[in-house]
Amino acid sequence: MAFILKSFYDTLKQTAEKFFDSISPGLSRILKELIENDSSSLICDRKLEETSTEKVMEKVKSLLFFPDSVRDALSAFVKLFYLGRFDNISREQPKAELVASLLTELRAQFLNVPKEVIGVCDENANVVPSSQTDLSEESHLIARRQRHLEVVEADEEDGILAMKALSALAIGNAITMREHFREFQKYIRGSNTALACEALRALSHFYPIVPSDKTAENLETYRLRAFDSLFADVEKLLFQLLLSDEGSDAATHWYNGVRNAVHLVFGLSSEVDYLISRITGKAFWYAKRSADVVLAYADSEGEQETAISYRKRREYLYRKWQQTTERTLMLVGEVIEALIVHITGSFPREMKKVADMNEILRQSSDDPEENYGGFDENRSEIETDFAYESGLFNLRPTHDEDIEIVATIFPDGGAVEPKREPSSEVEPSDDAVQRNTERTASSTSVSDEEKQQENPSTVDDLIRTHLNRLMESSLLKPYTSLGICLTFVVSYMRNSKYPKPIRDAAVRTFSTFLLISPAVAERGAPFLFAVLSSDPDPHIREYLLTSAVDLLHRFPSMMESCALFLYRMASDEDVSVRLTTVLWLTRLLCNDMIKPRGSLSDVALCMITRESRETNRSSGRELAAAANKLFKELSKKGNLLLNVLPDIICRLARYGKEVSMAEFQTLVRRLLEMVGDKPHDIMVEKMCQRFDICSSEEAIKDNEKIAEYFSFFISQLTLSEKSLPKMHSFLPQFAPLLNNDVFFNDLISVIQSFLDSEPNAIARESADDLLRKVNFLHRKSLNEEERKNFLKSIGSADHENAAKGADDEEVAFTFDKCDQPVEYENS
Repeated sequence: MAFILKSFYDTLKQTAEKFFDSISPGLSRILKELIENDSSSLICDRKLEETSTEKVMEKVKSLLFFPDSVRDALSAFVKLFYLGRFDNISREQPKAELVASLLTELRAQFLNVPKEVIGVCDENANVVPSSQTDLSEESHLIARRQRHLEVVEADEEDGILAMKALSALAIGNAITMREHFREFQKYIRGSNTALACEALRALSHFYPIVPSDKTAENLETYRLRAFDSLFADVEKLLFQLLLSDEGSDAATHWYNGVRNAVHLVFGLSSEVDYLISRITGKAFWYAKRSADVVLAYADSEGEQETAISYRKRREYLYRKWQQTTERTLMLVGEVIEALIVHITGSFPREMKKVADMNEILRQSSDDPEENYGGFDENRSEIETDFAYESGLFNLRPTHDEDIEIVATIFPDGGAVEPKREPSSEVEPSDDAVQRNTERTASSTSVSDEEKQQENPSTVDDLIRTHLNRLMESSLLKPYTSLGICLTFVVSYMRNSKYPKPIRDAAVRTFSTFLLISPAVAERGAPFLFAVLSSDPDPHIREYLLTSAVDLLHRFPSMMESCALFLYRMASDEDVSVRLTTVLWLTRLLCNDMIKPRGSLSDVALCMITRESRETNRSSGRELAAAANKLFKELSKKGNLLLNVLPDIICRLARYGKEVSMAEFQTLVRRLLEMVGDKPHDIMVEKMCQRFDICSSEEAIKDNEKIAEYFSFFISQLTLSEKSLPKMHSFLPQFAPLLNNDVFFNDLISVIQSFLDSEPNAIARESADDLLRKVNFLHRKSLNEEERKNFLKSIGSADHENAAKGADDEEVAFTFDKCDQPVEYENS
């Protein structure tokens, strides 16, 4: 622990120095004022004379942290000087030098605080202040040994907290802390699992997978060969955690420990492929052995007196198999995640460095050499570990008929043949991924960027081409480590005989495989979104939702085609899933990564807290606040909310059983408040286009009062001289609805509000004309003579001809159009 305490001491000392330097000008001024006063008044303090210097200085140091007590603290300090407690400061020197000497002494006393608190001795054991009474050499040795004894026998909890603090320090100062990584390795070898895991976490911070440009060169110099003892210790700890029983101390740390171990290997090793193959190979071997043991005990029958012990043994082995398999799948997921980050992060930079060095050697040598380091050479000489030996990945049970008990893999031993059902077509096998990649490449037109990749002319182009080939085809070839990992994952994911936790772990791991290449993502995304929409476990849905967003981030071309799944998750039955959906939609919409749709109506419903739906009131309020924030952010993006609001209203009004009129009115008022003083012309025109849907059988079937929902929204809008002619032209759209008194009154109110706003003469005449026609169409009880007289007074009321749009075609609207992306101007 000596290096831990030294690191703490260095950090505290730097903090104390910065604090004292910040208050030094004020301290110097106060000291000067005290020295200029009558010194006799400072000496007359009998209580101070009877108190030891150490106790007084403790009070002085603590009072310096409080501005109101600084003068009292310095007064006591100056009194100690006049009492002769500081022999190293002469009274005969000028006042200016005296003030400087006192300030220097006070600084030395103040900076000794960290040493006294931690209990660290320097090389000469001089840890006490300079004014403290001298101790004998024997006393120094006893004190020093006692301090070291206290450090070595520190409580376990204190050691873990100290390691956590060092891990946090390593994030900001990795280069300095890296000098002690062998000390951390000692704790990885120790028997304390919790402390070993914290040391592993600290080591993973020393070697980040994606370092900054400033630390990149320093990090590369610290990559170690695969035979370094550190990796053997890390691997031993990893499998100790992976194979630990539930309920043990190691089981509580297994996931974080495995994750940190994988990150350390990718960040520190110079032979990543070798070590990762060895780790995954051993994990598969343990998974296979656990399955074989379960099969061996599956049909075992002991004598009567041992039947109970046999049954308990079988139950334990079954739990052990399930636990080992589940953790192995999670390990594969962490490997894939770290691999993608590594290939897109430090790996290209290191390839560039190798290429530069190779180019220097080529120019200095007369013999011609291959350009750019020969990145396409076969590296099979490195992949010689037992993970590649024949039979290790043959995960079949002892007998094929045992698949009914523990199904481990398909009989073909590697290649997964896709079924013809739609649900299985999305699962990428090794050969299928390769065929799909070739088919995609041959069916699409070759872009300029692809042509440049086929004929690279620079080092960067060659590296980019190599990485693309690596991600798209090489990584998932059959009988390679990752290819077999994919087969392993898919086999568990497809078979319903496996327990739900194993299938969930396989689905989570499968979602990371989709990030490798567009070909894999294209085939696997439908399955991912199908599970996302139908899985009964809300935690899995929430996890896969985040995985889906990661997938869309990595491959933006899939964004619009899959975005509708994200919108629909806002209506999930679980409040946590809905909250996560709203937060992700806020991020994606505000960053213009997806386009708004009428499907935001599900998010609008989240603004209303329903007691029947929310089991936790606080969660419901948090969800409502998040949804409210989303629409506020959308209102700031030009006319986005204006364009999408009519589609939102249509979807809200469609299902009257789910959205009552009271809830609808509340949502409309809230959304229109966010629109602010922006003109409503766009919304008026779009709503008028949607009036004819209110008479359709589809709309009336779901909500008989849908016309009243529409009319209420219209009644809350503000007509202008631009939007009034639009409403007039769409009279045929809403003429059949004027028989409804509620619809009629809402329409009359919005027209009357426009007349009350004192428009110009032309607009007033148009509004009066529209008002007369609306009144006429509402009065269906008139007889023929009354009808003729009314027509003479209002003129023609042509409502038989349908309205036409800008392209001179009849305007037709369906509910499906509400789910289409909406264009807007972000100005």
